[in-house]
Amino acid sequence: MRDAGLTAVDVTDQDGQLWERQRAGQRSQEQALVRVAATPTELGGVLGATDACEGTLVGRAALGTSYVEMAPDAVARLHGALPGSARAVLLDGPAPLRAAGESWGAQPGPELELMRRVKRRFDPTHTCNPGLFVGGI
Repeated sequence: MRDAGLTAVDVTDQDGQLWERQRAGQRSQEQALVRVAATPTELGGVLGATDACEGTLVGRAALGTSYVEMAPDAVARLHGALPGSARAVLLDGPAPLRAAGESWGAQPGPELELMRRVKRRFDPTHTCNPGLFVGGI
């Protein structure tokens, strides 16, 4: 990690307090919480993107799942700075951030229209989690 230019890196087996802080941050009224899924080989890039957004990260490297807490205005920058196949989902944040748009960071494409058609086919009355999936599906 330090080879990638990251200076504030802590690795610990005693991570109970870190996870407690992460869980508490899931319901933050001021900060944004983003779950990032990436391959373990992309962890350096995820850490770099988090650092560039001045966020804090708690994660399990072997599982490729990280939780990033950051200022709400940094969420779009994080989406753009993540490496390769890493994917980010906004889990929580202030109401204006959640209402502003795309929690999944997905770009419109042919797969989004396919997902919309599947949703219309199997949930025509939009009763199952309306608006919570990619593209507001």
